[in-house]
Amino acid sequence: MTHLHNRKKWLRGQLVGKVHLRFFDVDMSVQSNSPDFLEQVARLHPEALVTASNDAGGTPRHHLTVEFYSKPGDDFAHPTLVLDGRAYPLPKQPLIDGYLDGLITMHASQRVRSHLLIHAGAVAYDGQGVILAADSMHGKTTLTLELLHRGFCLLSDDVAAVGRKDGLLHTYPRALLVRPGALELAGLHPSSTGSDWNGKWLFHAEELGLNHCTKPMPLTHIVIMQDAPPEHDGGPGEHQDMDFALTLSALDPVLLQAIRKLEPIMKAEPVLDSPLPVLRLRATSAVQAMEQLQPLCDDHRVLILDYLSKARRPPLFDRPARLEPMSKHDALMALAHGFRAGHNSALLSGGSAGELIMELADTVANASCHRLTVGPLADSADLVCQLLGTDAHPRRIA
Repeated sequence: MTHLHNRKKWLRGQLVGKVHLRFFDVDMSVQSNSPDFLEQVARLHPEALVTASNDAGGTPRHHLTVEFYSKPGDDFAHPTLVLDGRAYPLPKQPLIDGYLDGLITMHASQRVRSHLLIHAGAVAYDGQGVILAADSMHGKTTLTLELLHRGFCLLSDDVAAVGRKDGLLHTYPRALLVRPGALELAGLHPSSTGSDWNGKWLFHAEELGLNHCTKPMPLTHIVIMQDAPPEHDGGPGEHQDMDFALTLSALDPVLLQAIRKLEPIMKAEPVLDSPLPVLRLRATSAVQAMEQLQPLCDDHRVLILDYLSKARRPPLFDRPARLEPMSKHDALMALAHGFRAGHNSALLSGGSAGELIMELADTVANASCHRLTVGPLADSADLVCQLLGTDAHPRRIA
């Protein structure tokens, strides 16, 4: 015990600084012996930074302490991440920094009780708030950028935050992370202040001359983005939408064998020649699989760095864009599918998933719900503009 205490004391002596972030009702302290990492965290979340000058007093009820030791010293073979006192070894390679922010904010999201956080873009125009929900690679961020280019204001390109008390759409405190090429598709160009973050461009809306919402907006429209159905779709017996991939901090034969024994898992294969361990999985239910995978990896001191669902095929965006009404029930199910905090959310500690969906249903009841079959970017944006009663066209950015 004395040795462990001395080691922990030595580690804390290696910390060179910390930043404090506030995610809604969660206060988060991020400490590190890497000034570069702390600078990256601060640049990603400038609106969440808490300083003596902007601390309004009144501390949120929930807390998260994160420690990242990039070079722990001779006693350790790997960098180390500590979440609320629980240590996880990390691989020795620079790409890990790009995944850590997503991991940290996911743990913060799991503690948020004041808002419902949904994997979706969120924009506003003339007092109307819009959620743009879609699976990965369906053009959600690109459409968000195109609408910003037309004068919409940004709430988030990745997480729609719905206040539980007021039912309004709130700004999610994170910079834009844009895949290469998406800016140009929306008629924008990288600014001199943009920087690379794990293969994506990191920007703040103001750096691109775009509008950023400064206050919550009423949720008036929900748009669920989807690809056009294939011309020859598989029959009802064809396996659909159960494939996903996990990026892990480590993967050894013992953990792999344990994963393959989980009841929902039909197939689990490592991706060869990947910089970080990536595991491709097929399951009878991705949700049930994740409910078992998370504690299993945690027992092995392995972090799930990234989760990527895999559609049957990526959209081609080569068919006409089409917008049509959809039932509130179907829109609700699509939003519930994108609930960001997942099964570990603190919102589920005092109730059931059904109760949470019913709460979300009260918000959906006041919004118009539409399904957008994605097509050419300009056409898709035109349809969203028409939905909001505006003929906004792309504008030049100075």
